[in-house]
Amino acid sequence: MKILLINKFFYRKGGSESYFFDLAKLLEDHGHELIYFSMKDPNNKITRFNNFFVDPIDFTKDEGLVKNLKKACHLIYSFEAQKKLQKIIKTYQPDIAHLHNISSQLSPSILATLRQHKIPVVQTLHDYELICPKVTVNYHLKKFKIPFIKPADDFPLICPNPKYEIFMKKSVGFGEQIRKLALFKIIWLEVIVNKILGLYDQGVNVFITPSNFLKKKLTDWGQDQNKIIQLPNFLDLTLYQPNYNFKDYIIYSGRLAPHKGVLTLLEAMKNLPEINLKIAGDGPQLQEIKAFIERYDLKNVELLGYLPTDELQQVIRQSRLVIVPSVWHENYSMTLLEAAALGKPLIASNIGGNSEIVKDQFTGLLFEPGNYSQLAEKIKFLYDNESLIREMGQNARKQVEKENSSEQHYSKLMEIYKRAMDKI
Repeated sequence: MKILLINKFFYRKGGSESYFFDLAKLLEDHGHELIYFSMKDPNNKITRFNNFFVDPIDFTKDEGLVKNLKKACHLIYSFEAQKKLQKIIKTYQPDIAHLHNISSQLSPSILATLRQHKIPVVQTLHDYELICPKVTVNYHLKKFKIPFIKPADDFPLICPNPKYEIFMKKSVGFGEQIRKLALFKIIWLEVIVNKILGLYDQGVNVFITPSNFLKKKLTDWGQDQNKIIQLPNFLDLTLYQPNYNFKDYIIYSGRLAPHKGVLTLLEAMKNLPEINLKIAGDGPQLQEIKAFIERYDLKNVELLGYLPTDELQQVIRQSRLVIVPSVWHENYSMTLLEAAALGKPLIASNIGGNSEIVKDQFTGLLFEPGNYSQLAEKIKFLYDNESLIREMGQNARKQVEKENSSEQHYSKLMEIYKRAMDKI
């Protein structure tokens, strides 16, 4: 089968890109021919399809009125992406397209091109972009009244709060406030235009959500539940050898950003001077985290910085437990999944899809998001119980083997592909 894989980034930028490339390997290992469509970038992996990729575009830079307006138009509807996708379709004639993150840099306008050529479309949703664009990294829950989009009344839209992000941060100057407000309006215009044109509704045959949590939010917001299939992420378990022995430390690994809840974890560590914490990762909150550690003289906290995959895996394998203290709604955390595959018990905030991986009292412990006192209690309880650490770690590994194997994922994905092709 010729499969057209589409994602706006063609390097391992984050968890969704890791899944993208792991899926590509899985499909190639089963004999499928892959075709790629993405955006040009110096970090990209080398591919023969590079000439078909769209030119790089950075929405975080202020490049003057004319270029900014051009980027705004591209964000809403990209004629360049349509034109280049037309060429790759005519050249390679794919049987099916599997989309991942396409908004902004590629734009949902490519869905019209795929539909024109009667190519079945499957899209894996890695975040909440379909119902709420990520204008900032604030990730506070806030309900917005948006034309043509009616949210359910029983929960707020998972969305950044522009009032907080733009106007309450004193470090942001007036010009930056105006720029962010304009960007916020443009990106919401993208959502509204796509809703009016029905690009996703008409252009995607089957949506895949890694978590049931995301599936429920989509259906609550009006997406046809018959078009949504939940398929959890997978791992090549041969690359993850579990270790049920451990050294005297716990670990957080991931991006250092406000929505990841690292400061919640540090607040908990103030009350746990006898327990050592290693933090692996980098991000925009690094300096704030360093300042916090220095201010409270947290000698039990060590910053490891960014670690290569093999080195990070080894550090996790030797830890007692892994913590994911997110304060935003995680979809399906690869950090939790990989830690479970390594035989580690998990402590995570009870938010989003975390509880689908962390089965409380079985594979780990859950705590209320942002509640650092409760987190400290959970860490202390599990850290001191070595037999429970091993038991939960073994349970976590067994659960991953049962629910997240690559072969199981491939089998279910082929059923989804067939379902999408039957709809054409």
